[in-house]
Amino acid sequence: MLRERVFQRIVLIVCVFCVPLGHSIEAQQEARIGRYENGLVGSDQPTTLAASSGFISSFMFPFSAAKRIVKLSKIRYNRVEGIFLGVSPPKLAKADFEVFGYLGYGFESSKWRYEVGLKRSWFWMNRLEIGAAHYDLTDTQDRWIVSGLENTLAALLFREDFMDYYRRKGWRFFASQNISEVYKLGLEFRSDRYEGMHKRTDWSIFGGDKKFRHNPSIDEGKMESLVATAEVDMMGYRQGWIFRGEYEKAGDPFGGDFDFQRLWLQSKRYQRTFGNQQAVIRVMAGFHKRTWPDIVPEQKRFDLGGIESLRGFPFKVFTGDRMVLGNFYYLFGGDILGRSNISIVRTLQLILFVDTGATFNRNKNLQLRDLNTDGGVALADLENSFRINFAKRLDRWKNSIEITVRLMRKF
Repeated sequence: MLRERVFQRIVLIVCVFCVPLGHSIEAQQEARIGRYENGLVGSDQPTTLAASSGFISSFMFPFSAAKRIVKLSKIRYNRVEGIFLGVSPPKLAKADFEVFGYLGYGFESSKWRYEVGLKRSWFWMNRLEIGAAHYDLTDTQDRWIVSGLENTLAALLFREDFMDYYRRKGWRFFASQNISEVYKLGLEFRSDRYEGMHKRTDWSIFGGDKKFRHNPSIDEGKMESLVATAEVDMMGYRQGWIFRGEYEKAGDPFGGDFDFQRLWLQSKRYQRTFGNQQAVIRVMAGFHKRTWPDIVPEQKRFDLGGIESLRGFPFKVFTGDRMVLGNFYYLFGGDILGRSNISIVRTLQLILFVDTGATFNRNKNLQLRDLNTDGGVALADLENSFRINFAKRLDRWKNSIEITVRLMRKF
């Protein structure tokens, strides 16, 4: 057993850091958003700035290689599955039909996970897509906080797992419609069974005696829901707007063990200012409406605190049925540190940020004094793919500064 675990971990480390594969669609989409902060336009292929060559680029090379393989081969590491190795079949398409999916195995959970689906598309410019899928997933609602690859690296290297997990098994019918290159609408019906998962490992390469957090419990049961999504992308050269929204209706008239409505909204503004400098503002809000005496399922509530939300506060310290969050970044590009005589410093940029937000429940009205606010400074490479944040909550000066390291841009 010990030899098998050692072999599994060696395989994971080699795969994540050493194997270069082509870019997946998801990696290309992340790179596309990254160009908005760096002023890069053109194709969806990731682009490297020449100005960031040298120490930082050399340091980030293993993470770039990892990004390519993890997306394609479904390799991940977390505290509920341990090492997860999976494969996706080559694209199987005939005419306008496409078969998609993957199959993988978690070595600590001893569970198989899979998805198999079929979809068909029409038109080229205003693409219409309709499909269906059956699946058994290890799922999370924390992908807005951290990418799958960054979370794998944090868990593998530093014993930090920022996602909370549950099992979601069922099927879905979905349809999406692109309207020009700006608008996209989606509609999906899901029939899922939710089950909790438990922590299975405390291993990482570094971390000493530290242990992973326990994976929180959820409200188990059958959920029948209709999900509608909308996206608006009005980005130009280093500036523009992005809007996203999701509405979910579970229960009556679809059935299931839960009855609620959930609305999630997000807007981002990227604004050029002076020289290579840029301001970025993000506003998020989430709301629940439930049928009394039903409760909102624990896995559908909103959490704030720590990375990507309120960086001056402990991780997920705030939880509620409703949520508001605002983040402000000011990126100086290379306009300040680029004047340094030290070559390594010239590969970095200075970032200032402020976060404010709160969670609250249905029986409480949000007031200005309920907002939790922090501020800080960050150092990042010019691509903003590696960043160190120094954040301080503004309501208590005696609290220590929270330091977080991000290996990949998410905001």
